[in-house]
Parts: sequence; C-alpha cells; structure tokens
Amino acid sequence: MKKVVLFSLSILLTGLCVAQSGGMDCSIFKTGKFSYFDSLNHTVFVIRKKNKQHEYNYQTKVKTVLKIKWISGCAYELTQVWSDSKARRKSYGAKTVVVITKIIGNTRGYEYTCRCEDIQLQMKNAGIMRKED
Repeated sequence: MKKVVLFSLSILLTGLCVAQSGGMDCSIFKTGKFSYFDSLNHTVFVIRKKNKQHEYNYQTKVKTVLKIKWISGCAYELTQVWSDSKARRKSYGAKTVVVITKIIGNTRGYEYTCRCEDIQLQMKNAGIMRKED
C-alpha cells in the first residue's frame, strides 16, 4: 500500500511540474548562437551569453546589443543597450517581451511571439528562432 501511495504521489508531482512549465524545457536557449528573420526578411544572427544578446544583420550591417532577462522558464525580456545604427540609438531602453510558444525538433529552434515596444526593432510579432551549431 505504501508503494502505491508513493508511486501515485510521484506521478502527481511530475504532472504538476510539466503542467507549470507548459511541458517545455527552454533552458537550452538561454545561451548559444541563433538566427531569425526580421520583418524585412533579413537574417539576423544572435549570440547569447549570460545576460547579453548580441545581434548582427548582414544585409544592413547593423550591430545591436540587448540585455536579456528571463522572466519565466520560456519567456524573456530584451532591452536595447547599444547599437552602431543612428536610427536604432533612438530606441535605447525600449523593451520587448518574447514568449517561446513551441520548441522545434530536438531543440533545433523555437517558435515565438513577441510584444514589441520598439518600432525600430523590426522583429516580427511571431516567428522562428533557429539554434546554430
């Protein structure tokens, strides 16, 4: 009887943990190299280290640095802190909240939605972020 109760309790706790995280483990996306297409369909390359995200757009040659703050297991907030683009400098301090909605494949990337406060950011309201090797 004791084994049945312990087994049932462990299944219940496992179910609660999965339900709270939405069934996704997004920790693999906290650091690394990524890419996405902006609203103009330019490829933007991303490097994440600790609490910084460095972006480079090869078509426009614009470099941008953002502070990244994970606000939940699968959601983060980006705040622009630097750019070599005069137009983008007007957006210092602008915040964007990104929510990972679906992990693609075996952690090869993720689908996201975002709420952009910054009209200069040119990040689509929804898109795909690919993990690069």
